[in-house]
Amino acid sequence: GSPAPRGTMATIAVKAAPHVSWRRTALGGAVAVGGFVILVGAWMLMRALGIGPAASLMSTGQLAEKDRVIVTEFRGPATDSLLGPTVTDAFRTDLAQSASLSVMPVNAVREALQRMQRPVGTRVDYALAREIASREGIKAVVDGDVVELGGGYVLSARLIAAQSGDELASFRETADSPSDIIPAISRLSKKLRERTGESLRRIQNARSLERVTTPSLQALQKYVAGVRALEEEGDWDRGRGLLEEAVALDTAFAMAYRKLAVELSNRFYPRTLVTATIQKAYDHRERLSETERYLTIAGYYQYGPRPDRARIISAYESLLEIDPANVAALNNLAVQMRARREWARAEELARRALAQQSAAVFFNNAAWSQMAQGKLDEAGRTLEAYRAALPRNPGVALATVLLHHLRGEYDAAEQATDSLRRARAGEPTVLQNTDFWLGVLASTQGQLAEAKRWFDSSNDAQMAMGVRVGALHKGLDEVWLDAWFRGNTERARARLDETMAAFPLDSLEAIERPYDRLVELYAMVGNVPRARAMLDAFDRRRAATELVDDDLARHAMLGHIAMAERRYSEAVREFRAGDGGRCGVCFLPEIARAFDLAGQPDSAIAALEQYLDTRTDPIDRAIEDGWSLAGSHKRLAELHDAKGNRDRAMSHYARLIDLWKNADADLQPHVKRARDRLAQLQRAER
Repeated sequence: GSPAPRGTMATIAVKAAPHVSWRRTALGGAVAVGGFVILVGAWMLMRALGIGPAASLMSTGQLAEKDRVIVTEFRGPATDSLLGPTVTDAFRTDLAQSASLSVMPVNAVREALQRMQRPVGTRVDYALAREIASREGIKAVVDGDVVELGGGYVLSARLIAAQSGDELASFRETADSPSDIIPAISRLSKKLRERTGESLRRIQNARSLERVTTPSLQALQKYVAGVRALEEEGDWDRGRGLLEEAVALDTAFAMAYRKLAVELSNRFYPRTLVTATIQKAYDHRERLSETERYLTIAGYYQYGPRPDRARIISAYESLLEIDPANVAALNNLAVQMRARREWARAEELARRALAQQSAAVFFNNAAWSQMAQGKLDEAGRTLEAYRAALPRNPGVALATVLLHHLRGEYDAAEQATDSLRRARAGEPTVLQNTDFWLGVLASTQGQLAEAKRWFDSSNDAQMAMGVRVGALHKGLDEVWLDAWFRGNTERARARLDETMAAFPLDSLEAIERPYDRLVELYAMVGNVPRARAMLDAFDRRRAATELVDDDLARHAMLGHIAMAERRYSEAVREFRAGDGGRCGVCFLPEIARAFDLAGQPDSAIAALEQYLDTRTDPIDRAIEDGWSLAGSHKRLAELHDAKGNRDRAMSHYARLIDLWKNADADLQPHVKRARDRLAQLQRAER
């Protein structure tokens, strides 16, 4: 008794009813799904085989996985000079998430410009990008535009083969307002990544650009301007101010916090400020790309409140698993391997970085690691390549100084250092290094007055850079020379008290205070209560802010205190416990001295010969030789002489005489005694 349905749809349904059933509906659905699957499968197959419109650039052989690309500076509207650079930086950041392309980093572009004798701030337009690509073996160029249209913007990008100039692909996105620009950049980048042949799943799973950087275009503009001020103009005050404005606009802007922390650390700002800044980057690390996130984690465990070398290494290794060619991870992991004395691994990592980019730090790590292995000829070839690639970089000369030192070519080392000093006399960062090494070379040869003059100049350069502790070190250097070389502990003790009165530690941030050096000096002059007070202060600082190798430093301090208290066996144990850092020789002279004072000459000889024979980091070797090389030869000569080992005694007397032939007058009595005894042994041998 129901009323008959009325209306057009009802009429169609009544007519279709005899032809519709559940079985037919299910079968139709299956056919539709199957057809869709076939279409998708066919599209994916065409994409993989490089057939038809679905073909990717990789499947057609136009690009290979991890081919390098260079991004030009996007052309922006005339009304906004910062919009082009901002879009460029954001696009480069988003594209760097790609698993299929390797984007040339900004610092690599700047180094390429230097090799081309162009200013580092030169705008990299399409023509210049192609020239750089040709020189550096880069496969493709990404060129782009930002055009203002009404109240919105049109963003476009072209992928161009660097050698032929053929356009491989082009893309376009629109933004209705400035607030839509960052999402539009993200969409543009994803289109390019898809066209190259990157996994669609990875592209879809990638986080949007506003989550990787900042949703605030204004904050991003401040960040880009700040980075340019720092890296192109060298304007620290302006750069820092702009980065601080960026994080004020977006308090979760992790990239800006990370950059600020790195720059503060590089300029020796108080560790508490560096730690607080890297903490903020770490707290918002989910706002970073995968690459930046691992770099920030590594930075956190290096500069954060609880340093952990194992976690630093783990972060860099994790980054290399997803991006084996990441130069920052390769170089920084090489530094960590040097800290663990894994020289061969450090060299391999640095060479891998150099294969991607000719950077000064990569050359340094490669050459230093080769020197540490005794591969001096290979290190020389690395330095030749370094000089050819970066002729104006002061690191070339300083690394050459280390090579000369390892070969015992002290005159050549001095000439190389002095030449660099004359060429760059107006740069405090260069003078701080050159004058320090001139001081080390002078102290190695027993020229203590000259060494003090150079150390003072180096500390003055540090103070000109804003490093306040340089004033304290000027006084401590004089104490060290008196106590260690001249053996005048009474005068050294008086000078130490004068220095500490003139430069109270309270004037420095706790993290800047050289507690380890103060413990050593107080122990050396026999003021054990003050040495222990410095150790207690170190422990309080460590409880608040810890450095990576604080545990090793504490063992060394305990070793110095034990030496002052004549507990020589305990001193040896503590020095050995502290012997875990990069330097493989720094504690051996102290261990030998402890054995010597304990009446164990054979153990003292073994430790001193181990010091002379051990290969280690060339920086640490040069510094320790400045303090201990001559004294080690002197004491080995005396110990072997006492045991009747004539040949060995003669060899070490001769080395001491040659090393200190131009030593200061107050050290010449040691040279005369060595020369007289060598003559006696030579006459007896005849």
